[in-house]
Amino acid sequence: KDFWKACKDYSGMGTQRRKAAPPTEALAKYFASKMNLPGEEGKEVPPLEQAPPGARGLRGFKVTRAKVSKVLRALDESKSVGPDGVSPRVLKHCAKELDGPLARLFQKVERAADFPGSWKVARVTLVYKKGDATDPKKYRPVSALPTLPPTFERVLMPQFSPFRHAHTQAHPGQQEQPP
Repeated sequence: KDFWKACKDYSGMGTQRRKAAPPTEALAKYFASKMNLPGEEGKEVPPLEQAPPGARGLRGFKVTRAKVSKVLRALDESKSVGPDGVSPRVLKHCAKELDGPLARLFQKVERAADFPGSWKVARVTLVYKKGDATDPKKYRPVSALPTLPPTFERVLMPQFSPFRHAHTQAHPGQQEQPP
């Protein structure tokens, strides 16, 4: 214990005092104001419109072990663990063992056409920028997302791009972007 105290004192870390952060209520109020459009505070989000009868849904994607394995082997293992507790490093290094179970999981999600609720949760951390530490504007939110949802999306994306290209039309005067 004395050794680490001496190291901190020698490096100058032991003499620094942390600046006071703003009250949590001030931070909450400030960031809540950034999540609403002016004049829209307190309004409910309108429900999604139902697809018209006969509309083609986003079904028919093929989720295979090979596609899942390819995505797993391409994961950036330096990314942090999200709120789901799944490490990209573990997924990448255990791709051969996990591609089957994850393919079955992703197939169930695709068939149900419903994203699991736990995949929609992010862990938000406020990161101090610089300036007055008591000013909520001097913080920026950083979201740590779960690992499995973007993995699932990367499995589907190569199939979604041609679907989108075939089923969307550019509005008059709008230039279409290539998939």
